[in-house]
Amino acid sequence: MSLPLPNPLPPTGTSSTSAVRAANTRAVLAALRGAERPWTIVETSEATGLSRPTAEAILGDLAAREIAVAEEPLRAGGIGRPARTYRLAAERAVSIGIDAGPRGLHAVATDLVGGDLRRAASRDETFDDPRKAADGIVRLVRRLITGRQPERVVATVGLPAIVDNEGKAWRSVVVPRWIENDLVGTLRRALPEVRWLTDNDANLAAIAEYHAETVPGAKGLAIILVGDAYAWAK
Repeated sequence: MSLPLPNPLPPTGTSSTSAVRAANTRAVLAALRGAERPWTIVETSEATGLSRPTAEAILGDLAAREIAVAEEPLRAGGIGRPARTYRLAAERAVSIGIDAGPRGLHAVATDLVGGDLRRAASRDETFDDPRKAADGIVRLVRRLITGRQPERVVATVGLPAIVDNEGKAWRSVVVPRWIENDLVGTLRRALPEVRWLTDNDANLAAIAEYHAETVPGAKGLAIILVGDAYAWAK
């Protein structure tokens, strides 16, 4: 799991030039996230198909916004100035995914590029009570960010509930008391420095499996949850 890339897309109705620049920025961000080491401007240009001046301008902008880090390599002899390299500032953010249910809480945290993976869970107790569930989730989040100093923490909670497009859970057969007592609102009040997102647990599982390319070439996936396990269909 990795944190969603910063969204450079302009609002609807902006110029075509802004839209092109936004698309180019996303291409550079995706390239840097997939790189195993810092890349030069030339390498970024070749990987994205962008011109060298365009790649250089975007990398400079990302560095100015502290989304990327520009690194000066050690000089190892030879003629000319060594090429500057760029990497994503992975340490600036932590993304936490939480699978929440009445029979256990499971969480995994990663940095901006999917590294520094950490896991935490509470399995040996039940969480039907909304206050107990909220306290358990908060403890997991605090445990996962202990020792880190991220500027931004995003926590996505998968719920066994119907969740609308605004991220509001409004009905659950499995944990109705969570909805009645506004579990997500409790989490936001407990840790206001965290950006809390919510969605249906099956929807999140489908998104994860799709992006992990569990079924290569699939244009879509359907996830069927059965207890604590699920099956997928192409």
